[in-house]
Amino acid sequence: METRLNKKQKETEERYSEEGIENVDEEISITETTIKESTTEMSTMDRILQMLQRQEENSKKQAERIEKLIDENSKRQDLGFKQMEQRLEQHKEEVQMYLQQIKHEVEQKTKEISQNLEKLTKKLHNLEKHVEGREEEIEDRFKKMDKKLLEVKTQHNTGERRQLIIHNGAENKVQFGGDIKKQHPVPFIRMLKNRKQGYEEFEDAKDMIRNHFKDGAALWFESKQNELQDWEEFERKFLRYYWGKEKQMVVNSELQNGKYDEKLGMSEEKYALQVYASGQYLNYNYSEEQLVELIARHFDNTMEDYVTLQGYRDMDSLCQFLVVREARRKERRTRRQTENNGRNQTNRTHNYRPSGNENTYRYNGYRDNEGQRYTNNFHKNRYEQNRNGYQQNRFQNNGRNYNSQPCQPNTGRENFNRGNQYNNHNGQGREQNREINNLSLIREGEDEQGHQEIDNVEVESNRAGPSFRESTH
Repeated sequence: METRLNKKQKETEERYSEEGIENVDEEISITETTIKESTTEMSTMDRILQMLQRQEENSKKQAERIEKLIDENSKRQDLGFKQMEQRLEQHKEEVQMYLQQIKHEVEQKTKEISQNLEKLTKKLHNLEKHVEGREEEIEDRFKKMDKKLLEVKTQHNTGERRQLIIHNGAENKVQFGGDIKKQHPVPFIRMLKNRKQGYEEFEDAKDMIRNHFKDGAALWFESKQNELQDWEEFERKFLRYYWGKEKQMVVNSELQNGKYDEKLGMSEEKYALQVYASGQYLNYNYSEEQLVELIARHFDNTMEDYVTLQGYRDMDSLCQFLVVREARRKERRTRRQTENNGRNQTNRTHNYRPSGNENTYRYNGYRDNEGQRYTNNFHKNRYEQNRNGYQQNRFQNNGRNYNSQPCQPNTGRENFNRGNQYNNHNGQGREQNREINNLSLIREGEDEQGHQEIDNVEVESNRAGPSFRESTH
């Protein structure tokens, strides 16, 4: 304020000095205006001072608040740092424990590795010794082979050609015609794969492959050979055609539902091996035990139960059992045939029917040498029926007068009359004979089942050994 007044006074003095004071009133008015201006300036300065004081108070309050917040934040930070330190200590302990475990495991693994290395080193030493010994043997063999090669080179060209022809003939023995039961495609393609290694190009191997095909398979190869570019394509198309999903479904259905038939002229062992050979290459992942159970269903109803009870889980044991069972059946059939032949021979020599409770039509179910039922006597003509009696009377009356001789009994005629007694008008004898035949058939079935049970017992006694047979006897 003082500075401003001084400035204004100086300005007035300068005005007075330059222009001169004309009037005192003007000076007074000027001074009054300056005083008013100074008072207004003083009031504004007071207001500014008040505002500054208020701002100082507010700043002090804000500073106090900020200090409080800083104190609170510092306290919180201290707590957070303490918690972090605690967590870090726990984490350090866990890490140390984990490191100790890792060290222990590493030590154990190093020990195992060292032990394995020692074993491997020992094996390597042994192999080196073995290889050294084999090297000497191989050298000797090479020397012998060199000698043989020299001998072969000295042979005649015709001899060499002859050996090649024989070798090629031996290779071409295995042929595939398309029948899966005769030759399975999977082992056949493996055999071809082993033999094609001697050929560098597939075009050269086609001639070898063609020699191993016949019938329908040869036609298939002729139709596809121009399309085949390499071995993988040939193998894929061959297996897709001859061992695809359709063929495997057919083989699987036969495996599940097939039955053995004696009319095929095949033994049970060969049939079981044939079914097993085709079933083991299926993509259904059957185990050997499952295949044995499925093959056992192809035979009689008791076969599956017997196989499960005896624990036959492999094909060898099943085939051995089938061989023993078939041998027993053949032995029993030959024994029956010999017995039947003896009885039928006696019935042929005596041209009359056996008396008693025996079956007059079937002769107790026995068979003659031709494997057919013995025919009844009265079905023959008159001459054949009475031949024995006729010849007997003829030789007794040879050279005599038949009228003077007494009547001789005709045994053949009596047999004929005896046979006709079953051909009565009421038909009672025929029905009785039918009942007797049915009883004989039932008795034969019971005998067959009894023989089968005896065979099973004999097989079990043979498998158990001599001690079991002695205990049973």
